[in-house]
Amino acid sequence: MKFDWKKFDGFLLFAAGATLLALLHPGDAAWTPAEAETVRLALEANAAGGPASPGACGTAGPAAVWLTQLFLLFTSDPVAIASAVTVAALFGAWAALWRLAGIFHVPAGPGAALCFCSPYLWFYLRMPVGTAWLVGLSLLYAMFLALYMREGKAGAAVGSAATALLMSYLNPAAILLPAGAAAGALVFRPAEFRRDRKNFAMGAAALLLAASPALHTALFRDFSLAGFQYGFREALLSARCLTGFGFSDRFAPETGLGWPGMLLFASVPAVAFLMVLGVAIVIRRVRRGEGNTFDRVAGSCALTLLIGLPLSPLLFPGAGGGEYGAVFAFAWLLPAWRGYAVLASDYRLFGRLLLTAALALELLFLLDFSRQIRSNAGGASESFGTSLGRQWLVAGRLAAARRTNPDLRVEIKVDRWRDRPEMLRTLLRLADGTELPPAGEYVGAVLLPSRSGCGIDLIFLEKPVEH
Repeated sequence: MKFDWKKFDGFLLFAAGATLLALLHPGDAAWTPAEAETVRLALEANAAGGPASPGACGTAGPAAVWLTQLFLLFTSDPVAIASAVTVAALFGAWAALWRLAGIFHVPAGPGAALCFCSPYLWFYLRMPVGTAWLVGLSLLYAMFLALYMREGKAGAAVGSAATALLMSYLNPAAILLPAGAAAGALVFRPAEFRRDRKNFAMGAAALLLAASPALHTALFRDFSLAGFQYGFREALLSARCLTGFGFSDRFAPETGLGWPGMLLFASVPAVAFLMVLGVAIVIRRVRRGEGNTFDRVAGSCALTLLIGLPLSPLLFPGAGGGEYGAVFAFAWLLPAWRGYAVLASDYRLFGRLLLTAALALELLFLLDFSRQIRSNAGGASESFGTSLGRQWLVAGRLAAARRTNPDLRVEIKVDRWRDRPEMLRTLLRLADGTELPPAGEYVGAVLLPSRSGCGIDLIFLEKPVEH
């Protein structure tokens, strides 16, 4: 049987390449105070012998703590946990995208490539705790939404609500996703909405009740203008989650991004054009009464953004941060996917060339970015810093030395570890639960930034030789 290359979805190669790249070197993921807090809470909850209370999770999402507790039952290696989380999130994202392609009757490659080649979403999928789950669940939510928009069945609505509920325990802003779905049903499935309006009302009440533990923590935190302004800015900037716009300012190593980073900016207008085109096509087709399932879902995504992005920072100031891009990932992805589908149907060659060029630039950038953070042991920004693998290596060597000499004196000259000591303390607690190679007998240790890159050097002080 001869393989027909003309029918092969070439964009799957871009998606597969970005996926494989995300699985390589899991230790190059970020380890920030947010990740350290989540792991610390999980360790304390496991020590107490039960799941963490939502009210005791602080800024960390309760579900992120619970999932981390589960992984800690099997391993104390944070790099292994990061790898397992990435694999699970990627599997869920691929499954949801493949099912969406079947529902829309379009090739899966363009949507998958737009998702996995996005520098932001690619980076989020490699986060060791909560954010990676949000990306996969966001696409799973879109799958249930598409099923409802196609069939109008209650089971699909229940599935979307349950997914949003789980997401709200990772980030409270996700509780606003069903509001966008309800608005979409009102506009695009009015007959079903009128038929099920009582069920919608009861479902909304049940959803809010079930989400109340997570929402209580977020709603009743002290309001601050600075937190609101930060959340509002992050909500607006979630629009760049499908592109690499601003990525260098947030995650790049101190050496910069090089020429692939400069070329990456050429992909931004192409992806933005597809998003705008998708929304315009949906409006036009719906007004003409020609809308199909893809149009209805893409339109619901636009309504979700109109409702969710303004309300999220108002209701949950400071609770979103960079996770808004992960929560609303589907809402940016599906209009761009719809825009490409229409463009490729009317102008096949131009559409394929435009998307191929944008994806090639993004994948080239991801290759160069992976190489640079590997050689620099992380990024130079507050959102990245020294990579998880490098910090874990240093913490393991330090923990081994402390086993030999419990009175080991440690001098910290790393600003991030000195200002936020919980990052080191959490890694040391994890290292205490692992098998470590024996260390020499040292009297002291010095932690200082590496001379080059973003790493950390550990220098041991030996006992003076007696004559």
